[in-house]
This record gives sequence, structure tokens and C-alpha cells, in this order.
Amino acid sequence: MRKCLYNAGLTDCKPEAAAIYSSFMIVDCGGGTVDLTTRRLLRDNKLSEITERTGDFCGGSYVDREFLKFLSRKLGESTMNLLRENNYGQMQYMIQQFCQKLKFHFTGNQNEFDPFEFDIE
Repeated sequence: MRKCLYNAGLTDCKPEAAAIYSSFMIVDCGGGTVDLTTRRLLRDNKLSEITERTGDFCGGSYVDREFLKFLSRKLGESTMNLLRENNYGQMQYMIQQFCQKLKFHFTGNQNEFDPFEFDIE
């Protein structure tokens, strides 16, 4: 029986079989935009689109802009203008430090983040 199933191409290894019909979300957080799509893995290793692709202008550069707005509220607009006019290099350094130390950078190393599952149906 197993040989017949194998010859017919009806066998799957357990991890791959468990993934079939799994749904997952792909999130692409770029500098300018964040793009989302939800997909499902089909039996023939093809992907079906569950939701229409969507995106908006809310990427990393917008986070940087909001950081500057936050500083303006805390320090005052006139202080930020003086910093921008007289010490532009220092302001750029401050933004660079914010990006390096406080924003999450994706490196592809799975040990640096925790995946999680949730039911979207």
C-alpha cells in the first residue's frame, strides 16, 4: 500500500504535510511603505492569496519623522529649529542613534525575534 501511495506521489513528509493549507501574513516594512498580504500554502506548493495586497505610507522614515515631532513637543519648536540651523550634524547624529538603538532592525536571524501564531478566520 505504501509503495502504491509513493508511486502515485501521494506521500508527504510530516513537516511539509503539516504546513499544507497553513495561512500566513507577509509584512514588508520598508523605509517609505508597509505592505501586507495574507497567503495560504496549497498542496502543490503554490500560494493562494487570501486577502488583497495592501499597503500605506507608514514605513521607517515616517517613524523617524514622528520621533522629530516628539522631540519638538518635548523641547519646543524653537529649540529644534536652532538645532537644525546651527548643529545640523548633531541633529543627524541624534536621529542616527535613534535608528540604531531604538528601532528594530531585521537581520534574518531567527534567534532575534519570536514568531507567533493567531487565528484570523
